[in-house]
Amino acid sequence: MSIYRIRPIIGLVLIVFAAAAAAATHGTATVRYDHPENFTETKEVQAFAPLQADSGYLVTLKAYIEKQAATIVPPGERLDIVITDIDRAGSYLPSAGRLNPVRIVSDNYPPRINLALPAAGQPRKDDTRG
Repeated sequence: MSIYRIRPIIGLVLIVFAAAAAAATHGTATVRYDHPENFTETKEVQAFAPLQADSGYLVTLKAYIEKQAATIVPPGERLDIVITDIDRAGSYLPSAGRLNPVRIVSDNYPPRINLALPAAGQPRKDDTRG
């Protein structure tokens, strides 16, 4: 086997290790939902637009928050976020007989999210520091 065939493999291995090292320099953040079936958003969509009910936004929101939070959490630390309620911007207006209800977005219907975060300096159950 020629040295010219090995060089790309070595380069790929170095890139993988560099990416793993860069990922290890940040802390971790986890997001979980506390009873998403009871969220204001879920209840509103089920009441006014049941055909448009889709919890896909929860997956997208979780991935976004975890990615952004992980960049600001110090190395070796962990942030646990519990989302207790979500109400996205806008509201469905009651529409008699319409198959496709319309979400009205205005200043009257701002987005809202309720979070539960650990208090600063509060020891966690899994915190083994003295």
